[in-house]
Amino acid sequence: DSREQGTGPNLLVNGDFAKQTFTGWTAENMTYSGLSTNYSVADGSFYSMQMNWSNAVGSMILSQEINVPDGADYVLSFSLGLYCFSPSTERSSTLRVTIVDTESGDPIAERNISDWSACPASSAFWTDYSIPFRAVNNSHRVVFTDMTDAWSSISRDPFLAKIAIRRLN
Repeated sequence: DSREQGTGPNLLVNGDFAKQTFTGWTAENMTYSGLSTNYSVADGSFYSMQMNWSNAVGSMILSQEINVPDGADYVLSFSLGLYCFSPSTERSSTLRVTIVDTESGDPIAERNISDWSACPASSAFWTDYSIPFRAVNNSHRVVFTDMTDAWSSISRDPFLAKIAIRRLN
């Protein structure tokens, strides 16, 4: 696993979705989303969260609040999968990942991830990511927002798995 992972326990609840529920997570506008066992993550993990399709850009949101000591360094790590019904250079997928200071509402880290897979037809491909951040107070929210437009989402479904926040050394 090439992600920067930090040390200690995962500070997120149910980051591997092994409870087979959204326990610990707030899910908004996930009409056609849900937990999936169809596409195994590279390390053998079997549960992933399939992001929504056919909704307005930015309307599908998965988030969780965490409490951590301020001034410490942490890393958010996760695996991002992409299932393609058909390869297309005309369509793209974008996932926005934001870590928010819940006291001020300001983002302290943000990353837009687009087209993380070559996306051959009928396959799910996984890419590992990590986003380091410094806690600015005791309360933060990690937010995953599917920014894929409805046209592109017809043939591309993003998946999230192995989501963790750990302290950096």
